[in-house]
Amino acid sequence: MPLIAIDASSAAKPTKTGVEWYAFRLIEAMKNHALRGDERVVLFSPAPLEGALADLPAGWSSKVLSWLPGRGWMPLRVGWELMRSRVPLGKGDDRGSVDVLFVPAQGFPAFSGKTKLAGVVHDVEFRLHPELYEERQRMSLEFKTYSVVHRAVRLLAVSAYAKRTACEAYSIPHDRVDVTPLAPALPSHPSPLEGEGMGEVARPAPFFLVLGRVEKKKGADVAVRAFEAFKRTRPADDPFELRFLGGDGYQASDARTLAARSPYAEKIRFEGYASEAVAASALASATALLALSRAEGFGIAPLEAMRAGTPVIASDIPPFREVGGDAPLFVPVGDAQAAAAAMRRVAEDASLRERLAATGPVRAAAFSWDETARLTWESLRRVLY
Repeated sequence: MPLIAIDASSAAKPTKTGVEWYAFRLIEAMKNHALRGDERVVLFSPAPLEGALADLPAGWSSKVLSWLPGRGWMPLRVGWELMRSRVPLGKGDDRGSVDVLFVPAQGFPAFSGKTKLAGVVHDVEFRLHPELYEERQRMSLEFKTYSVVHRAVRLLAVSAYAKRTACEAYSIPHDRVDVTPLAPALPSHPSPLEGEGMGEVARPAPFFLVLGRVEKKKGADVAVRAFEAFKRTRPADDPFELRFLGGDGYQASDARTLAARSPYAEKIRFEGYASEAVAASALASATALLALSRAEGFGIAPLEAMRAGTPVIASDIPPFREVGGDAPLFVPVGDAQAAAAAMRRVAEDASLRERLAATGPVRAAAFSWDETARLTWESLRRVLY
């Protein structure tokens, strides 16, 4: 009776960003796929699951692994659970030993007994671009990723680029890694600027949107410099604004300082973390998404924008090429002048906007969470059987 345990701790966090949303959406999509034979699944979490996560199909159960210290839940508490000979599943289920533990986020238990481990490589950009990471964060990612890539029986990578760079960085055999891409998930037909967080005006000025953490890695500073260069070519009464939706990350002060010193400071708005509804509404209303990252493992923000039919101006990095195909307008990494030129093209050329709005959804349709779940189940069953 194969038993698969899935770490649901990241998926259960009330405030989610990239990795947490990935874990949540993947688990929800995996529930829609029928288990085979006598397979069973148990979700591990440090607190009772709530909302959609708590709605479990046949063959699925959940188990709370309480841990008063708070820190160390995955390496110590989950490790202890796996070392026990049998795992109580609750609700009258028999006890069963865990055959495979799947961790969608980062980090493995310190010890796992006979349980096989499967994990995800989101990226290894902390090795390729260490200057874009705070030292403590970089060391933590290095430690966790090293453990995952060397202890996992099977690895999943969120893109072909993430697979290639991880295999090169850690000398991983390519046949140990399966590519399971992310997919868009924001509401596809939101009301423009529906909900809180996008200001008090009912009909806002046209704007360019940056979606994600405000940090140098994601090119927040480049977006500010590009917007300033764009505005310098516009009439004095030009209404365009630049809006950031996302919390502050490492080196956010670079972008904020540039914005504060800009002659167009009143047109640059840092909106903070946004709900899915607000993010979807912003994408539906934006003139274009600015995705000017210096480094990424995937390209979820461009993919969400393409699905919404919003033009994308993106830095020319491999994962954005892999995700976007020929749908975005690509500019050299870090080139604010090239980004400004692309912004002018999108703002002034209606036929270009129409073309980008038409090609984006076609490209985005190639990605779905149902397919990601199917590929994930295939990978986990390679471990089981």
